[in-house]
Amino acid sequence: MLNLRFIFNRTIFIFYCFFIITSCDDIPRDNPLDPKNPASYRSQIVFVEAFVNTNPVLADSLPLNQYMLSALNQFEDRHENKVVIAEYHRGSYSDSLARPEFDLLYDKYLNGLSSSLRGVPDVFLNSTLARITGASSVETALTRLETAFESFSTAISEFTLEPEIIKTDSQVEIEVEIAKLGNSDAEDIVMKAVLIEDLRTPYLQRVARKLWDPEIIPSLPNGETRTVTFSAIPIKRDADRFVIITVSSEDELEIFQAIEVGLDE
Repeated sequence: MLNLRFIFNRTIFIFYCFFIITSCDDIPRDNPLDPKNPASYRSQIVFVEAFVNTNPVLADSLPLNQYMLSALNQFEDRHENKVVIAEYHRGSYSDSLARPEFDLLYDKYLNGLSSSLRGVPDVFLNSTLARITGASSVETALTRLETAFESFSTAISEFTLEPEIIKTDSQVEIEVEIAKLGNSDAEDIVMKAVLIEDLRTPYLQRVARKLWDPEIIPSLPNGETRTVTFSAIPIKRDADRFVIITVSSEDELEIFQAIEVGLDE
């Protein structure tokens, strides 16, 4: 009798488990945040890249850069959690915050737009999808930023980025898990990262300090994930630093999603 009861209960248990498993397969995936849902998406975070120069030698253009930087401060306050901003220092006059790789990035954008117009300040939204050159006043710069941002304000993205900061006593490493949402696969996408530092002055709040080498993902099927690791950097005590991570097209001329993560040093 005990054996028969055991067999009966075991049979019921197996049947119940089978029912649960098959029922779960039939559950409609209508959550827009579910990577397995073919209609899934995330709100797009817009990446704003400002090429500037704050060297006092630039007596004529220094106020123009300051106008734009002040406008960016207000713009970021207005659109918290919807935009991330990097400020690359570049230009023909020496700027201690400039890096050669920032000029190379600037040239890439100009070539992508087939533009010969060069100067500072020069601002790009999601790479080359929108551009704002010059600034005659803080108010004018802010208005132009708002106008350019309007077309992105309700944009969605079929990519999600989940960063993780891994720290030791001497260095910090960034890992990012990327997932492709929606109902199509992604091919030849590029992951990039920018180190940003707040130097705690009105015009130096989002200074780009380093560009990591791009990481190419040849294929990412929808609903699947990949983990990208960016090389470690030394810990900098008492610094206010964070990293902006982006996913873009192969030519890096269109950014699909961005995210910002603090290093908490």
